[in-house]
Amino acid sequence: MRVEEAVFACRIMNEYKELFGKQVNHLKDVLGNWTREHIGKIDKVFLTLQDARMLFLIVAKGSVFDPDLEKDLTDLDLKIARDPECSQINLDVQTLPLCGPDGFLSFCNPGWMCEYIMPDAERP
Repeated sequence: MRVEEAVFACRIMNEYKELFGKQVNHLKDVLGNWTREHIGKIDKVFLTLQDARMLFLIVAKGSVFDPDLEKDLTDLDLKIARDPECSQINLDVQTLPLCGPDGFLSFCNPGWMCEYIMPDAERP
């Protein structure tokens, strides 16, 4: 590889990293807004990596299936997939019933995990 090609490749990689960083920040905003809208049904929320994809993991407040929460999560998944500001992001979404750390942490990557923390005062 010639020097010019190496410089060009580095420039492209830096541009991609900048674009990806902007998209991750946008994604975090979208996920944070969705979480705030659904906080009454959610116990915990994580953004993590699983199987070379990002995973938005919801731990529900209850142990009974909530079809409205699942529909809203599916709608969120479709919205993000269609969002040009998230074009470089591969995201899965998943809901777990209420469980302890042994349950939800088994879905999280300990090397890359972000927990959304909402004050109890914001919960209805």
